[in-house]
Amino acid sequence: MNKQQLRLGFLLILSVVTGLFAGQVQAASQRPLMVPGELIVKFKPGASPLAIAAVAQRNALQRIRQFRKINAVHYRVQRIVDTLVLVGILRNLPEVEYAEPNYYRYLNVLPDDPSFSSQWALDNQGQTGGTVDADIDAPEAWDVTTGSAEVVVAVIDSGIDMAHEDLVDNLYVNPGEIADNGIDDDNNGFVDDVSGWDFIGADNDPSDPVAACQSHGSHTAGILGAVGNNGLGVTGVAQQVSILPLRVFRPILGLCSASVASIISAINYADMMGVDISNNSWGGGIFSQAMFETIAGARHLFVAAAGNEGRNINSNPAYPASYNLDHILAVAATDHNDQLAGFSNFGNRVVDLAAPGVSILSTVRSSAYGQLSGTSMATPYVAGAAAILLSADPGLTPIELKYKLMMGSDERALPVISSGRLNLFESLMLPSSPVSISLSTGGPTEISVGDPVSIDLAIVNNSLTTQEFYFQLLLWGPDGETSITGPVRGSLEAAESISTTLNGIVSGNPDPDSYRFIGRIVDVAGDFFEEDQVIYQIW
Repeated sequence: MNKQQLRLGFLLILSVVTGLFAGQVQAASQRPLMVPGELIVKFKPGASPLAIAAVAQRNALQRIRQFRKINAVHYRVQRIVDTLVLVGILRNLPEVEYAEPNYYRYLNVLPDDPSFSSQWALDNQGQTGGTVDADIDAPEAWDVTTGSAEVVVAVIDSGIDMAHEDLVDNLYVNPGEIADNGIDDDNNGFVDDVSGWDFIGADNDPSDPVAACQSHGSHTAGILGAVGNNGLGVTGVAQQVSILPLRVFRPILGLCSASVASIISAINYADMMGVDISNNSWGGGIFSQAMFETIAGARHLFVAAAGNEGRNINSNPAYPASYNLDHILAVAATDHNDQLAGFSNFGNRVVDLAAPGVSILSTVRSSAYGQLSGTSMATPYVAGAAAILLSADPGLTPIELKYKLMMGSDERALPVISSGRLNLFESLMLPSSPVSISLSTGGPTEISVGDPVSIDLAIVNNSLTTQEFYFQLLLWGPDGETSITGPVRGSLEAAESISTTLNGIVSGNPDPDSYRFIGRIVDVAGDFFEEDQVIYQIW
């Protein structure tokens, strides 16, 4: 394809359109599947308010909350009825797009029974009887960067010990909020949300208040971001980072569980606060359309545990790891010999990467330290590694982060897409793509319907050889990612470049939100990947 043909491909159509287990593993069949008497319902766009009210009245549905980003409603049933039977009735109504139970999700951890030398996953010297260098090469990466407080990672979990000696200095602080004045200073709908939110107690204290969840949230937070080089306890993968704790898990019938409705609220909050990465050390086996739509519209890297059932989730899925979304990075667990942990789920079409997850030492409640095992522990190693990469290159997009983490992994013939185990240093040191893409805006980025949009786009071959690639332009908004044009195949000779300006008008009836225009370059042979983006806020 010549440059003129490639230019013709640049079309801008702007239609803005779990439990923790008390001493033993609980069988999946023993876990409650759903919150009794609660539903999530999405009505069709043409359904009138009167029709929606009539459906709710006929079926004794009391609204608990509305998920505006996905236009769904969380209901409580005000009469005794079989939840699944009512779901079936609602699904057959002409006004309803979908209805589903408010499923439970469970934390992916197995209990195991302060010093850096005990953290074999960061630097394996055989200290636990394992294989030397079966680790993520953290010390080598720290010679380049130890992280940055500018990178924000949400920990959607059971809450954390907010006063832990090894966590407190890495807690996120909301710059728009004044502590304890009883006012929603930043007008985001949450009063005094200085350092996270508790979606169980509906307050600004996301501490883990009870022992039943066995410090799960504190443990995952410490793996990804315990303060480093402070003379205390352990160190996280990212020694400097901002951890945003969001509590959704609590003990229910002896298991540490969270409902889909609570998790959706936390994901929406994390996205509203502009987090770069979220750590999701939890899961379940039932598909939720409401959760899928929520994650699709969450514009950050969503790192998810593969699960602890020891099964192939190619054919027997576990969610959210199994959702087919590009910005989900699903993580399996390995041991100190670089072998897949016996409990870890796997799947070479679904699970992206493996990371250490057996006998992991980290922070626990009451400023203490302890060991846990599970894909719950493997996941924050990857989330912390993503934070390190982003601190070194703040322009990386969520998909670029995922690509680098997978491409830099150590090949270990593991049953995951990358075949490898996380290697932070190799991911950090991957060479730049020979073909670069840049997007920039020629006007304001805060816009409304009817406003013009102008984006300057350039693709440059920085190498001394001809490069063939695919170009794609995408829009990532609150409804998820959609392709505007491409993939278009093109080629550039050595040191050749191409540039164009994309013009459009904001049209339709877009939801007020942020919208990302993403330019993507992928090598025909799959050897390089590059993205750039511009972000518009539509009011």
